[in-house]
Amino acid sequence: MFKPYEIETIHPDDHRYTMTKRFIWNRTLITKNVLKLIKSFEDIGNWLHCIPIIIDPEGNIVDGQHREAAAKALGLPISVIQIETEDIARITIALNTNQRNWGLIDFAKYWSTQTNNPKVAEVYRRFLDYYASNNVTPGVLIAIFNERSNRSHYRTDGGHDVNINDDFKNGDLPFNRSNRIHIESTLANLRKLKSASLYSPISRKTFRKQQFQESMLKAMEIECFNFDVFLSKLCRSRHSFNKLAKKVDVYKEIIRIYTKKGK
Repeated sequence: MFKPYEIETIHPDDHRYTMTKRFIWNRTLITKNVLKLIKSFEDIGNWLHCIPIIIDPEGNIVDGQHREAAAKALGLPISVIQIETEDIARITIALNTNQRNWGLIDFAKYWSTQTNNPKVAEVYRRFLDYYASNNVTPGVLIAIFNERSNRSHYRTDGGHDVNINDDFKNGDLPFNRSNRIHIESTLANLRKLKSASLYSPISRKTFRKQQFQESMLKAMEIECFNFDVFLSKLCRSRHSFNKLAKKVDVYKEIIRIYTKKGK
C-alpha cells in the first residue's frame, strides 16, 4: 500500500487518501489543536512534507492524527511515511518521551534571531533582555508588553478574537515609545516589591508565581489604585502572600492591605 520508510504525498483523488485510520489506543482528538493546525495550514500553506504522518503497514496512524485531521478538513494532500510493524513500539515510545514542545522563551529566541524583519528581531531581543533582568515569568512579560494583566486576554481583529499569547508566538509583539514607558514603569514597581515588607519578605518562590504577578498587574490596572500607597502599607503590614496559592486569594490580600486604615 505504501513504500516503507519513504515519504509519500497522497492526494485526495488517490484511493489511499481514505485508508489511513486511527489506532484504538490513539489519544482522543482535541478539537482546539485541530483548529489551530487548520489555521496554520491556511496561513502558511501545507507543510506536512516537513513532518509527515507516521503510519504502520495497515495505514494505522502511529503519530500525526491531529495533522491528518486538519489537512483532510481542508482537502489538502497528506504526506505519510510507513514504518515496519516491528518498529512501531520503540518509535512510538521514543516519540512520546523525547519530544518537547517549544516554550515561550524558545519562540522569543527564534524571532530574535530571524533576519527577514530586523524590527521584529529587535523587539524580541528587547523582550529577552527584560526577561533576563527581571524576575518575571514569560507569560507575565507578554501581558506587560500588551498592557494587560494576563496573557490570556484577547484583542479584536476584524471582528475576531485573537489571543495575545498566539500573537507572541507568531512574531507579533507590540513595542513602541508608549508601551515602553508602561513596560519599564511596571517592571520597576514589581522590583520594589522584593524588599517592601518589614515583617515578612515576599519569598522568591511567591514573587515568581504567575498568580502573584498577575494579581499585582490586575490591581495596577485599576485607575484609583496608587501603587506607592500600597507599597507603604505593605511595608508595615503582616501579609499572607507566601501562604496563598489561588490568584483570587492573592488579589483579595492585595486589596485588604491597600484598603487598611492609615497612610
